[in-house]
Amino acid sequence: MSETTAKVRKSLARRYRQEKRFQAYGILSIGVGLLALLILFTDIIGKGHSAFFEHYIQLEISLDRDVLGVDDASDDEQLNYANFGGVIKEALRERFPGVDDRQQQRQLYALVSSGASYNLRDELKADPSLLGGTRNLWLLADDDVDLALRKYAASSYYELLGRSAPLPDVLLQVTCWVLGEYGYLCESVSLQARARRRPS
Repeated sequence: MSETTAKVRKSLARRYRQEKRFQAYGILSIGVGLLALLILFTDIIGKGHSAFFEHYIQLEISLDRDVLGVDDASDDEQLNYANFGGVIKEALRERFPGVDDRQQQRQLYALVSSGASYNLRDELKADPSLLGGTRNLWLLADDDVDLALRKYAASSYYELLGRSAPLPDVLLQVTCWVLGEYGYLCESVSLQARARRRPS
């Protein structure tokens, strides 16, 4: 074996080691990237899953033919032009009879989402026999109502931590979860006070 061949073999061995090291670094960097991606998606899903929860309001809805303006519930065109908003407003007025002021009525009507009319239309389309009858239905609450309920829950659980009596473990876990998700909604409490407050 010549001296040149020995040098080539020696340099080839070094080159092969460098190539293996380079491949290992590449695989390691891909693994780190995938791990970072997994952590990112876990964080996004963990923080954003609460957006998939909705609140509903139960109302006794009278599907009156005259108010709706529908004679045939199987006719799609009549259903598309039906006055479902009027039926919902009537149900809200019956549920809260003391609301007479025009501004208060607007606030009352704003409790139910604007999409509730479409849900009601779909219910009637699925079961035309409901026309002319009365039925208890759960209608989607408006976004502002949803936010107000979350604020109320977070504030209530925050106040619960201030009690002198110790909380059962299960209630403490629920309290911690609610405050972890919606604690930022406690407007009257500073972030530092929220972080320092602990159960007795």
